[in-house]
Amino acid sequence: MGFFDSIFKKEKRKTIQLIKVTLDELDSWFEDETKIHFEELNENSKKVLDNIQMLLNQFKENLEYLEEAVIKEEKVDQRLKQIVLSNRNNLVKKMRSFVDSVEIPIRINHKTVSEFYNSFMRKLEDLNKKSIKSYKRTKILFESETSQLLTDLKTMDKLIAELIGPINKKKALIKDIDETKENIENLKKEISLLKKLETDLKSQRNYLDKSKEKAYELKINLEKLVESEEWVYLKKLVMEKEEITKKIDKVRKSLIETLSPLKKSLRKYKNLKKRNKEDLDIYILSPIEALIEKGGIGIFKSIFIDIKESVLSGEIELKDKKKEKTLSLIKKILDTDILKDSIAKHNELNTKLKLLDEKISNTKFLEKEVIEKKIKEIEQRIEELEDSIKESNKKSTLLEKDIMEKKTSLENKIESITNQKVNIIALLPKENLF
Repeated sequence: MGFFDSIFKKEKRKTIQLIKVTLDELDSWFEDETKIHFEELNENSKKVLDNIQMLLNQFKENLEYLEEAVIKEEKVDQRLKQIVLSNRNNLVKKMRSFVDSVEIPIRINHKTVSEFYNSFMRKLEDLNKKSIKSYKRTKILFESETSQLLTDLKTMDKLIAELIGPINKKKALIKDIDETKENIENLKKEISLLKKLETDLKSQRNYLDKSKEKAYELKINLEKLVESEEWVYLKKLVMEKEEITKKIDKVRKSLIETLSPLKKSLRKYKNLKKRNKEDLDIYILSPIEALIEKGGIGIFKSIFIDIKESVLSGEIELKDKKKEKTLSLIKKILDTDILKDSIAKHNELNTKLKLLDEKISNTKFLEKEVIEKKIKEIEQRIEELEDSIKESNKKSTLLEKDIMEKKTSLENKIESITNQKVNIIALLPKENLF
């Protein structure tokens, strides 16, 4: 026993040799390693399918015998004869349709054979359902011929069982092999997806770096612009513009405060229809624009003269206090240069404002605005790129983890099928072999 013990110990010490296979070669290597499981199946399938084809040819001949057979009994009831012959025709038609529809697969493998089996069984079941009555009635006068057809069908059923039996015995193994082939392709697809993701990430990072460089360059240019003497001069102009704008607003506010108490009288005057309503609307709705932009101070005064006369005559009815206040304000407008002075002041300030705008437009003020706008756009783009890169990195990490898990699972499955320990070699986008 000592000799055999030493042999067994040596066998135990043996380790399964690790086989390294690249992912690109894995499908062909796996095909070579597993084809032994299908060679015997395919050989058996071909043999059985040849027998089925021979039986189908025999079945066709036996159908012809039935179709051409003559009734042997001498005395047969004519009605029975008619029924049997009619059912014979029907039976022959359906069985011929069945046998003509059966197509033996040219390419023989477990998939085509399984498809053939399923198709054949459906057709056979359909034939049984549709021809059982015709068969029984035909058998009354053609027992020998119908019995031969039934024998053929039973033999077919037996051959079909012989065809699918070996495949069913290896069903679990076949399923594992097919799934493994599919998983090899899925692993390739995931690695291709990871490569594309990493390529896109590289492109995004390059774009991000360029965007940051551009933003930095623009900020430097902006700093130089702000520190220049021209910018100091520009700031002075902008401050002057702000002051003039405030003064213009103050003049306009003063005019509004002067004219707003007369709005009610203007509306009532409009209803008297002494003037065109459309012409009066601008003095009611936009009195400042009417005075300043349209130069309507003369028209305005003539309107106030009419309003004064209408108030005094009673055409425009106002309460005593309102009447007194309205007449007093109209007198002030007519007797003084309050409107004229305000308009003159407004025009003077507006002229200064236009001159300042011209000076500002001739400086680099607009350039500053353009630079600031570009910086804002680039910074927004940078933020979007950083978010996108962060999300892509997350996807890449998860996908790489999934690839590693699938690789390990695939190696284990291949070992269980081939009894060989395999290390799948593939180049990941980060230039690391796994």
